[in-house]
Amino acid sequence: NKQELFAWLSDCDFVQTDITHKEGFAAVRLATYDLINTGITTVMDWNHTFSEGQAYGGLEALQQSGLRYVYGFYPHNNKDFDSNAFKIKERIDKDPLGTFEISGHPANFLQDSMANSVQMSRIMNVPLNVHYAESAQDKKHEQKRVMTETGAFSRPLVLNHVIHVDDDDIKQMADSRARLTHNPLSNMRLASGIMPLGKLHSAGLTIGLGLDGGTNDNADFFSLMKTAVGLQRAQHESPDVYPNYSEVLLMATSEGAKVLGLEDITGTLEKGKSADLIIINPQSPNMAVNFDGVTQIPLNAEPANVETVMVHGRILKEDGKLIYTDESLKDLINTNSRTVQRFMSRKTVKQVQELKGFQSAP
Repeated sequence: NKQELFAWLSDCDFVQTDITHKEGFAAVRLATYDLINTGITTVMDWNHTFSEGQAYGGLEALQQSGLRYVYGFYPHNNKDFDSNAFKIKERIDKDPLGTFEISGHPANFLQDSMANSVQMSRIMNVPLNVHYAESAQDKKHEQKRVMTETGAFSRPLVLNHVIHVDDDDIKQMADSRARLTHNPLSNMRLASGIMPLGKLHSAGLTIGLGLDGGTNDNADFFSLMKTAVGLQRAQHESPDVYPNYSEVLLMATSEGAKVLGLEDITGTLEKGKSADLIIINPQSPNMAVNFDGVTQIPLNAEPANVETVMVHGRILKEDGKLIYTDESLKDLINTNSRTVQRFMSRKTVKQVQELKGFQSAP
């Protein structure tokens, strides 16, 4: 409850190094139901790829979900993972709903791994997707130097978070035509800071909204939009800052599609694009009376108002109810509960060991 980024990663992320195919599938599949319920039609899965079970189990879940997806594979400077990257990309290339990216993390202690990610991105001719300047501690990890020395800024680049940056950083990102994601609820959860959204937007950078998985706690994109506006207004003590409520709706739709390189396919409803759409029912206590139907969506709407979700012409939620496939929701929940207990037992052992070390210290 009181963790910043790296403590959260240690307890909630890095314990997953041996996740099985069944566990990986169940975790992602349950998450896709939450995404669909809130009205999300496209998801970017930044897969840490700690194991083949996680990589392939998660991919199978995405492909069964009916969502449009971008799969970010993190090779970790591991030859076995490198070979799996090609296998996974081949599988995704056959899926009209899937797109493949290479992920990496720039840090001085991971420079070889980052160099490998850049090289893989180049060989496979796909974008590079990294978390950048998320925490104040990232300065110690020399992210900018590592990105520069490994050639990351020469690749089609997606940068997530982008909080602790100065004017020189912003110019470098603009010159490299990087695309950014803003993750306000995750950043608040981990006390990471506030993205300088107005300065980044004024520099001409394309910025979409992102959940950032577990640190967002749920997939409620309406809360995310409302927070993105409110956080900037509170920081600047002004309502006249970017984004306003109409602009944040674009960040959640057309700008997000641009960040993922999908603007020719989705993000807007127009002739020639895919039938990705949601229908929001305004006949509810929180939506029924309004003066502006556009701004009402980020201000008032919640997942319960989403009546229909359609992706590529296929209905995934209808009459306010999710359409479940063959797997049992109860079984998915039970599998995830067992996975959590397995990882929590590991966390408890670790905490006990740390406590013993503290008690034995002089």
